Amino acid sequence: MCKRELTEMQIVNQRNLLGLAIFGLMIIFFQIDRRTWAESSTIVNQSEPMTLDKCLELALKNSTTIKNSQINIALQNLRIKDARSSFYPNFSLSGNYTLSDQLRKIQRQRENLDKDTFVLLERGENYNFGLSGRYTIWDYGQRGLNLLREEESLESQKSRNERIRQNLIYDVTQAFYNVLKAQALVDVDKEVLQRSRDNRKRVEAFVQAGIQIEADVAAAQVREANDELNLLNNQNQLDIALARLPRVMGFDPSVRINITKVEEALNQVSLPSVTLDKAIEKALKSRPEFAENSAGQKRLRYSLKLARIDRLPTVDVEYTHNMDLDAYFDDFFDTYEHLEHLRDWRAAATLNFPLFDAGIRRRQVETAELQIQQNQETIEDLKRSIALETRQSYLNLTRAVKATEIAEKQVTNARLNLDVTKGRYELERAFLLELLQAQTDYASALTNRVRSFYEYKIARTELQRAMGDL
Repeated sequence: MCKRELTEMQIVNQRNLLGLAIFGLMIIFFQIDRRTWAESSTIVNQSEPMTLDKCLELALKNSTTIKNSQINIALQNLRIKDARSSFYPNFSLSGNYTLSDQLRKIQRQRENLDKDTFVLLERGENYNFGLSGRYTIWDYGQRGLNLLREEESLESQKSRNERIRQNLIYDVTQAFYNVLKAQALVDVDKEVLQRSRDNRKRVEAFVQAGIQIEADVAAAQVREANDELNLLNNQNQLDIALARLPRVMGFDPSVRINITKVEEALNQVSLPSVTLDKAIEKALKSRPEFAENSAGQKRLRYSLKLARIDRLPTVDVEYTHNMDLDAYFDDFFDTYEHLEHLRDWRAAATLNFPLFDAGIRRRQVETAELQIQQNQETIEDLKRSIALETRQSYLNLTRAVKATEIAEKQVTNARLNLDVTKGRYELERAFLLELLQAQTDYASALTNRVRSFYEYKIARTELQRAMGDL
């Protein structure tokens, strides 16, 4: 009984220890997961409002396109290292084990055994070890051209990354200003809706007092309903803008980023500081697409040279050194002087000259020439496209400046008209419809001012991107 009780206690203790171990592991994993979640949450959930610069900083760190472009740079650097490695010789070690009936005959001849004596040997086997090396001493510059081609590919990738960076900056800036615009429109709609509700309550009081008729109440209610619908629409646009901003920054769209409201007047606008011709000239010099295509053109020229010299002969040198390991260890302890017959080496120089390939190399040359022509046409078309894009961006910015100035004047006039109409209405010298129309004009002027100002902000960033100046 004592032994049985002792065994049961041991089982219980082992179970308790196992449970404690599992519980400890769960705590460790929970702490790791909580620390990981906390680290990620500090990146996404900002307790303080974020400025545009902060949004751009996070986007440049977390965007998938930026991360992939950095990986492409790393991959291209590896290709350059591979191209440089071709200038060095290649060495390799090899070993083999051979089981063959022919080995018995060779061993019989080497040991001068007769057939009856060797019949006890069931099989013939051999272990062999070798070292080999190869180096190209002349290839008409193929390795050098291949290295130059890979270096130009790196320059092209750097220019492509710069284009990706500028596009990301534009997308984040546009999304940031769209959020501010949607917030401003919601604020305007709330103010307009509150005014409509006050009018409706005032009209209802006038109807009860017998001053106005029921039709005036219906008109005020329709105006209030329309303003409420505008508020709902702009709140929906705000939700969409708040979802798009983290998406372009590289975060989940469900994350809500609190951004700083820009404290500036909605009429602070200015025309471009350069002329249209200067803007186009700067774009044709600064856009990263030109550097990317220029590097691509050089790479294609190197490919053409490689295709042309691929038909020329190359000279290689080879060296191999082999050793019969099983015989080596058998004879090593007998006499070291008689081991030379167990080693063999070979050195050779080879000339490789392509004789016939059914026109493959000739077609490679023709393909490279056509690709150069195609890329040149792409560059010329790119110049025209960028000139057009810069012109459109310049004109859009000029229009946005004028539209913002006009919208500011419309707000001033609409406010004055509303004040006058409201005073006349209170003196019973204006109809309710005139007051509602004045309020509609004022609300429309406020909305146009908000839209015009943030369209100006986006148009200015768009011109900077068109000029390659982001």
